[in-house]
Amino acid sequence: MSCLTTTSGVRLVPAPARPGPDGQPVDRVGIWADDDPVTRRGPVVLSTDEVALALAHCGEAPSKWGYRLLDDTARKTLAGVAAIGRGELARLVERWRVGNELEIWPAGYQTKCLRQADELARKAHRGPRLD
Repeated sequence: MSCLTTTSGVRLVPAPARPGPDGQPVDRVGIWADDDPVTRRGPVVLSTDEVALALAHCGEAPSKWGYRLLDDTARKTLAGVAAIGRGELARLVERWRVGNELEIWPAGYQTKCLRQADELARKAHRGPRLD
């Protein structure tokens, strides 16, 4: 299994897609870092929607596009999982997908977080190259 490691040591691995609420496959990624208390023992597997919501709730504004975007996105994803918990993250995704409850997103973050989550999953599934 290929593993992509960011410059700060966060590791990303592709995870098999699973059907979403509409039956369509949902991209997923395993993410972990040795220095992160939530993922010290191994990866947390998240859908791209869960990555986006973790980014939105990490306590910091989304990053600007640039050189360190993947590294920053990965770290903020781990921070968001730690901040709201894995179970709450899954519950928020369900609320958003089933009821389209947009109040679960901090103002103005939805599009940017979704884009960054898609990029993180794309790079994890592409292989161990950083560019």
